[in-house]
Amino acid sequence: MYALKEVVLEITRQCNLSCIHCGSGCSHRVSPGELSLAEWKKAFQELAAMKVRKVVFSGGEPTLKAGFEKLLLFAGELGMRVGFISNGLRKFSESLQEAIRQSNPFAVGLSIDGLKEIHNRVRGNKNSWQGLLQNISILQKINIPICAVSTLHKLNYRELPRLASFLALAEIDSWQLQLAMPSGRMKQQTDLLINEEDFKAICRTAFSLRKQYPKLNIQCADCFGLAPKDSIRTGCWSGCTAGIHSMAIDAGGNIMPCLSLQNGQRLENCRKRPISEIWKNSPVFDFNRNFKIENAGEKCAGCDFLSKCRGGCSSQSLAYFGCFHNSPFCFARSFYQQ
Repeated sequence: MYALKEVVLEITRQCNLSCIHCGSGCSHRVSPGELSLAEWKKAFQELAAMKVRKVVFSGGEPTLKAGFEKLLLFAGELGMRVGFISNGLRKFSESLQEAIRQSNPFAVGLSIDGLKEIHNRVRGNKNSWQGLLQNISILQKINIPICAVSTLHKLNYRELPRLASFLALAEIDSWQLQLAMPSGRMKQQTDLLINEEDFKAICRTAFSLRKQYPKLNIQCADCFGLAPKDSIRTGCWSGCTAGIHSMAIDAGGNIMPCLSLQNGQRLENCRKRPISEIWKNSPVFDFNRNFKIENAGEKCAGCDFLSKCRGGCSSQSLAYFGCFHNSPFCFARSFYQQ
């Protein structure tokens, strides 16, 4: 039996920016068929009954969802730890600030893609950087941990050392590095995707910056693949958790192994079937739960660590190659299996 521990929630696909690397291709309008506030609350009650203890609100831009403050508080009242990720463009309202105080998120993620010039270019808005600074100040005044989230591609990865210096100076609590992939809006800009040499450079930089700025708590995401303990992230990584300990619910109620699996077939919807039943026996999770060594693609076949990591980040593999268990980038492969 698989214990569901964490759920990522795409509570809306509406966004007030058009970022070049957006994996969902979100728009400025509310998408037809999005779950209502009441439907989200019902989903939260189901998740709480399943003993889920951690939910992360995402989007789109979650702060644009009508009633977002109520959802934060409701999830907290059910005993779940909450967090959310925002692009930080719009100043957090007084009502949202109060909801944040009361719900006490384990962290608020703010998307930061470089210093001012690069960040505004990636976000497509000249006011984006200023909005970030404003909301950083707001969150720090109410003592809420901030996690900077940077999505890396050819436009910004060389700026990592300068960005690290800024984040350390700003006393940001943690920093997650992740790789852009060819999904959503990025499908039209594949020339900006990193290559193997770029990936190695990013890994070396991350390794160095973790030693230089230990208080910044730099963590490389799942898409970096397997790596030695405490090298590019804290502890050891045991492979993609989609369908093992985590899943996602998109804005329309579709149950997904991971919110980044935008190219995957969505087989179940929480409007039609209880979430607990879907989690227990839906084939949407079979790719990870029923993994066999022979399922691995060319990139991962024959790897000594395959039984442990199951071919790396599932969403990255699917976005690049249209199949699972074939990670295009992997720290262990790049540095230890030459």
